[in-house]
Amino acid sequence: MSASHKGFGSIGLALIVHGSGNDPRSSNWHKVYNRVMKEALRAKGPPDEHSGLANRCRIWRTAEQVIDCYVQYAPLEFRKSLEHGTSEFQEEAKCLYCAHVATRKMQGFKSTTTFWLDRNADLQKPTTFDFYWCKGALCGISVSLSDQKRDCGLLDLFGSETDSLYIRPGDWVDSFILNVSETTVHGSLTVSGITVRKLSGKEVHFGKKEGYKRMLAPVVGNGIVGVKVELAENKVTRIGLVESSSTTFATKHPIGDITLRQLLWKDKIPSLELRFDKFETGYWLLESHYDLLPMEVLVFGHTVDELATMVGLSASRDLRWLSIHRSDGSKEEVGSRFSDCQVTIPSPEESGKAGYENVLIEESTKYFPVDGPGGEHIIGFEMTIGALPVGIRIITNRGRQVTFGKRHDNNHVQYAADSGFGVAGIYCSFAYHSLPSSQLSTISLVQSPNFTTEHPDYGALEDSAGTAWEPQRPPLNWQAVGPCYGSNENAEVATTIDFSRSVSRIQGLLPAPEWMDVIELGGFAIYYQDGEILNLGLTTPLWPKIGKRTVGHLKSMPRHFRMATSMSRDKVNGRPHVSTDEEALAQPTEWVLPGSGERLVAVSVWSGKFLNGIQFHTASGNNSPKWGQCGGEPSARISPGGDDGVVALKISLGSRRGGYSACSIAPQAVQAMGET
Repeated sequence: MSASHKGFGSIGLALIVHGSGNDPRSSNWHKVYNRVMKEALRAKGPPDEHSGLANRCRIWRTAEQVIDCYVQYAPLEFRKSLEHGTSEFQEEAKCLYCAHVATRKMQGFKSTTTFWLDRNADLQKPTTFDFYWCKGALCGISVSLSDQKRDCGLLDLFGSETDSLYIRPGDWVDSFILNVSETTVHGSLTVSGITVRKLSGKEVHFGKKEGYKRMLAPVVGNGIVGVKVELAENKVTRIGLVESSSTTFATKHPIGDITLRQLLWKDKIPSLELRFDKFETGYWLLESHYDLLPMEVLVFGHTVDELATMVGLSASRDLRWLSIHRSDGSKEEVGSRFSDCQVTIPSPEESGKAGYENVLIEESTKYFPVDGPGGEHIIGFEMTIGALPVGIRIITNRGRQVTFGKRHDNNHVQYAADSGFGVAGIYCSFAYHSLPSSQLSTISLVQSPNFTTEHPDYGALEDSAGTAWEPQRPPLNWQAVGPCYGSNENAEVATTIDFSRSVSRIQGLLPAPEWMDVIELGGFAIYYQDGEILNLGLTTPLWPKIGKRTVGHLKSMPRHFRMATSMSRDKVNGRPHVSTDEEALAQPTEWVLPGSGERLVAVSVWSGKFLNGIQFHTASGNNSPKWGQCGGEPSARISPGGDDGVVALKISLGSRRGGYSACSIAPQAVQAMGET
């Protein structure tokens, strides 16, 4: 068929599709159509240089005749729509985002767009919204304006239920809030409830009130004129508003940040004045669409006054939860704390019984103080991305920083507030299913227009090798001196133990028997007399913390818990200072100094390829328990003073050791620091 004949064929196809067999007059449509097409397809002689123009003229002439047939023999419903006229919104109205609101299978879905309004005059008509539910899930919406009815979705399903909403003339829909929850019938996420906000300010709710929240609202200056939906498995699976700037009305709740509308929120819709940056995630594929991940918001402060109430941040070793602490003693948290989680392990052989028992896991916590009352606030953060977001480095306006999780993996993404905005918090999702609770899957920045923050200088907080100083960079006249004990090859964070400050206690000094890798111990925390806590990694949550600890409990704990492994692993452990597991369990895990604390006068270290062990000493002769493997003579004893003017001990922390990669940093090298 020639190009011109193809054009005629498509016109005929349109007529066939839209013709109605219910109208008796349509039985003769083919006679008229055949007569028109027979003339149109009649040969006009051999082609010449003007045949292209002639063919185009014939196509237009035939199209006009076919349209006449279409109007005469089309079904009554289509003729009514022609008489009604084309919607004045249809040319420029757009659906800016059609969000997932339910999980579905990959096949068997269909989409449709329905205009609820044709012109602004329709707003002066009484309107009725009907919401259709099938087994608790939204399956369709119908809008009736006077004698017109606009249907969208599945309205005639067996057993479906209907809720109706009347809107008086002059009023209209401002926005919707959908409740998305898991239903036992569907076994997946569905729209189980809906809140309608009117321009008049009233709200009406239908269905369930619990569930995750999704906002459907037009952008500033637009009004709602229709809806676009996707249907599958007898429910609405995607939905988006058709918006127009040609309306005489606009939303009373303007949403300037479209990201807020694109995301699903766990508990409630965040403040509409906040701005949300695009989130990042890792290379592990999630089971759900990204716009079906329930997001949680951790707000440091909407305003300067609220920022002033923040006194600290804390997180678990693998970022399964994060929290902020307020000056009134309250906390706000995202994620799932699992300090009360129990792990089933084989019963120890000493118990004289077979089977399994539950042992409580006490998850270690890293805490970072923030002097909000004194004007300190967060100005940015850097996210470390691997299989998932695996680390977050937070910067304050006082040049202080903290790393939760780890710093080295595939990539880094840095966040800072836009011009005219301030860092108000973070938002994130915990949707990668991994027992005992879901892991962090996405994270990004929340900004507020109520204050401004400067951009952080990440380079100023690092040494020449790119290692981040924590909690802050030491004085510039402090320089590393003497040999390094261990390896700085994979150093991610560096910190200093200041010999001039009194220490009140050191917590987490665990020994490693011969069969245990030092990386499994994690790290320890130093508590200064002035109340500051210096976290040198987090202790393992798997060291027995039950009332009666036994060797059976110790050996039954899972090895290399939540660690990644490489293809080859080197034996990098030193010699243990405990000869039996009973000795390991008998060693105190905390060193408490008498009175108001003492200053350290020496530190003994044991090292090889990595730092293997460490012990602390005071002027009064107090010696701390040993951390790690401290068998034999120490590799060095570092003391303040001396020819190098030693004032502090530099400790490098990393997450990789001997083929294992932990989910948080731990000590891996030490070196003296002298004052020049």
